[in-house]
Amino acid sequence: MLVVAYAFCGAGLIGLFGALAGAIAWNAITWWGGIPSSSSHALIGGIIGAGIAKATALMFAREGAKV
Repeated sequence: MLVVAYAFCGAGLIGLFGALAGAIAWNAITWWGGIPSSSSHALIGGIIGAGIAKATALMFAREGAKV
């Protein structure tokens, strides 16, 4: 739940539009392939993914990108 809250607060509009674009793309792919899917689950998954991506980027930025 913390990741979802972080997606709204930390990622800003870019993260939210990225999540929306990912959900739309996933729904279009499944519709085109005839695979049943849930739009709300795709949107929630996109928001969670945006939060995880932003948190990971911040973690690497704090460590000075030591890989």
